[in-house]
Amino acid sequence: MKLEKQILKLIEVSLAIDTQEAERTGIHPFLSRNVFDYGIKDPGWDWKEISKQVDLLENEVGTLPAERQDYLFSVVDAYRVMARFGLGEKIPYQERVKTFLQLDSILINQSEIETTKEKLCRALAEAGYPDNVNIGLQQWKSDQAISGAEMEKYGQEILSKGRQHVVDLEIGLPSEQHTKLNFPMNYPYRGYSSYDGKYQGQIWLNGEVNWERPSLKHTILHEAYPGHQTFSAIREKLFNEENIDVEATLCFYNTGISPIHEGQCELSMEMIGMEEGINDVIQALATDYTNGIETNLAIACNEGRLSSEDVAKVLIEETCMDPKLAKVRYGFFTNPLWSTCFPHYYHGRKFIRDIYRKMKQHGFAHQYAEMVFTKPHTVKTLEKAVNEFLQMNSK
Repeated sequence: MKLEKQILKLIEVSLAIDTQEAERTGIHPFLSRNVFDYGIKDPGWDWKEISKQVDLLENEVGTLPAERQDYLFSVVDAYRVMARFGLGEKIPYQERVKTFLQLDSILINQSEIETTKEKLCRALAEAGYPDNVNIGLQQWKSDQAISGAEMEKYGQEILSKGRQHVVDLEIGLPSEQHTKLNFPMNYPYRGYSSYDGKYQGQIWLNGEVNWERPSLKHTILHEAYPGHQTFSAIREKLFNEENIDVEATLCFYNTGISPIHEGQCELSMEMIGMEEGINDVIQALATDYTNGIETNLAIACNEGRLSSEDVAKVLIEETCMDPKLAKVRYGFFTNPLWSTCFPHYYHGRKFIRDIYRKMKQHGFAHQYAEMVFTKPHTVKTLEKAVNEFLQMNSK
């Protein structure tokens, strides 16, 4: 595929930043660089040169059609902050996160967390459990626990059902697409997936931590259908067919792109109609509640106000988190790369849930899916696109 000079510059800058960030953090934030053959070599720029090239990129983006500029300017804003930080500028944690993820605020109001907790307690009571988190949620988790061969069998069933539901949505999932499910031991994350290209990918779910059936289902669908694997396979197919703007293939963490990816993945179960009763409701509310607390803990950790012991204690006591998982969360919150990404789970889920339900309410769920899975968007551009679409098409 022949690239426009502006997009050529975008990919060059993306590759250079990815290499520098991988050296700094040990992780590549440009997740799609090994999937798409852009025909471009990494220029090997240092942060000083990257800073200059970001300025040039901004100028060149301004020569593209207006409908493509907003998305690219959003990415440029994030890249500029990365370059400033890479050059040694002391940029406060919350300022970086707000720019990267296009958020006005990242701290979750305690009243919002308490409201979610109250909803969770009511759902627990409806299911016949004590209406408090410390006792009711713990009992619920015990009753929903799954492990060993049963966990692997159930996981494969969910993977198969989820894929069929995505096929039924008719959003362009390639027929060759396949996802392999793994349950490794001594794994640093609860769940993770990698997309290997040619419509093949893998999911790794921690085989040592405690799982509940609803949380296992949620995580598998988040990673696969219509989650990360679906995103990647659809865009690879469109790229191979030269039927997509190349910038839409960009999956780069710590930009306004990632809250859309993570938020949509968090909404997977709802989008394909696999929320199937009170246990899934409890799981969703428990996720909102826990993740709200985690987001605020992550802020405190990265501002040097909490230790790993503090974090584990809060998560175990307030959310009934598996101690094995609670003890490693601090490392995730403070990882040089994931530290500024982490708030995209809570904020992305909330953002995507709101706009998806708004589109679905007006009968435009399929149009929403087309926007999210096939078009280049950041938080701001997707919100704008949805609002403009509804203004033009709502009765």
